Amino acid sequence: MKRIFFLIAFFLILPALIFADESIVGPYSYEQLIANMNVSNIELLKQDEVIKQAVLDVKDAKANWQPQIDLDLMGIYMVNPLSFDIDYTTTATTQMGPIPVSVKDTIELANTYYMANLSLTQPLVTWGKIGNSVKLYNNVLDIRNIEKSSKIDQLSVELEGYLGALYYVGLIIDDLEQAHAEAVSLVEISEDAFNQGTMIETDYQQAKLSLAEIEVEMTQVKNQQSDLLSSISTISGIDELDVSSISFVPDENEYLEIVSMDPNELEKMVLSPSNKNLQMANGMIEVAELTEKIAKGSMYGLPDLALKVSLGYGGSHFPLFQEGWKDSDDWGLNVTVAFSTTLWDGGKVLNSINRSKSQAESARLDLENAKDQLVVQLNQSLRSSSYALADIGYLEANARLLESQLSLLQMELDAGYGSKADVLIKKIDILENDVELQQRKAELMQNALTIRYLSGM
Repeated sequence: MKRIFFLIAFFLILPALIFADESIVGPYSYEQLIANMNVSNIELLKQDEVIKQAVLDVKDAKANWQPQIDLDLMGIYMVNPLSFDIDYTTTATTQMGPIPVSVKDTIELANTYYMANLSLTQPLVTWGKIGNSVKLYNNVLDIRNIEKSSKIDQLSVELEGYLGALYYVGLIIDDLEQAHAEAVSLVEISEDAFNQGTMIETDYQQAKLSLAEIEVEMTQVKNQQSDLLSSISTISGIDELDVSSISFVPDENEYLEIVSMDPNELEKMVLSPSNKNLQMANGMIEVAELTEKIAKGSMYGLPDLALKVSLGYGGSHFPLFQEGWKDSDDWGLNVTVAFSTTLWDGGKVLNSINRSKSQAESARLDLENAKDQLVVQLNQSLRSSSYALADIGYLEANARLLESQLSLLQMELDAGYGSKADVLIKKIDILENDVELQQRKAELMQNALTIRYLSGM
């Protein structure tokens, strides 16, 4: 009776951040809770935003293939415009022939002056930097999608675990309530026997202590029941849940089948390329390798080529809208093919390449570590399952023995020479045994769900 409820404590990790949804009416099945989780769970909603950002990153990377078009407009108003005196000699044609003529004039600029420049820049050769950037961000987007799918699997398993724990806690509470009623009767009988001198004080105090232990455990388990309901609310996004609003019975046969599978086959499933955890780790390796390629595309001496076309205008009339803007030769069109390259930057390019290589190697090590951790978790769950199965077998056999002993004590009591206190103590023992049996079943469920998640079943 003093054992800590390991499974129940395990399932009380997540904080109770509750989100309401009144679109579904209880009692809620597991499928209904999952459906609401997919649209209301805060972690999944946040993951959706992460995916949106990854999509925008892909669009930004693809945009580098397209030309960049810039437009600059500037207008100047001069209160005191500049003026220029012109004094030059030209030739006039007369009947006598050409003669030199001296000309003097003053040119005054207009009060307004406008400048406009429209330019288009199209990358031609970038040594794979744009293409590899698009691949990189597409890979990141794939990782984000896998990450969300893995999160859904994880939350689904956690939700089923919470629901199963809630079911077993309900059975434990029923056992404890029955044990409490029997313990109250035992204390009353023991008190009468002690007062009459037919029971020693130690046995009487032991009966009172057993009652107190049951009351403490009832308080503990009911608190755990409330915490489980809060955790279910957090995952499902449905507020104000109680025991009567949930309909779920654990499939013990399925859990037994899972923990009874061949360990070698389970390990193959855990290490399969379809495992989402390994897919994400492989994706990070590809991202690091593409980062290295992008860095190499900026190597010293590799020129980036681009085509630039610019159309410019400068004059006293507003272009396009003011009449006479094109009467003077104030515009120009330039077509340029240019290249630029970095010859030396203190070694930053080399450092970037080496850093990318290191990141790729780290990603490979992370993949190997992930494989090792998955296998370790699988083996731990299998060992824990083996212990839980053995303990379940023992507790079930002990339950049969206790029932036989109770029958014998009841027969003795009915015959007039048995003890009512002994019958009550045996009933309490049966209920305490059943409490431990439900705990072991809950532990078996926990390990089965862990194995199912790790193997991707």
